Amino acid sequence: MGSLAADVLLVEDEADDAELITRALVALRPGTRVTVATDGVEALRRLLDDDSASAFRPQLIVLDLNLPRLGGINVLRSLRADARTAKIPVVVLSGTCTPEDVGASRSYGAKACMRKPHSGGDMQRLAEVLSSQLH
Repeated sequence: MGSLAADVLLVEDEADDAELITRALVALRPGTRVTVATDGVEALRRLLDDDSASAFRPQLIVLDLNLPRLGGINVLRSLRADARTAKIPVVVLSGTCTPEDVGASRSYGAKACMRKPHSGGDMQRLAEVLSSQLH
């Protein structure tokens, strides 16, 4: 299958959640490199930088919905509107993942909308879903 290494952008403002998600993903896919952006503005800056040499092109974006400065749905909308990022798979995370969250996420092309994990089993399932999006 080749190398399992991949670049992932995790957009998450809660440091503990970011650490847990990073550990689970790296455990499932050794060699995966996870870059964390702590809000939507930082994520878009990294992804849509006009200097193509410094713009980040991950194989997957994991996007929290409730972010400071710019929320996840607005980030997702911006990603889909730009040809450079329109095809990058996005998995949305939310503390609630309400039907409205799922609908809004799907309408902007998210591959999945999942609740943030609260147990080891939840974390394993999340890591498996994320890993399945990495090609």
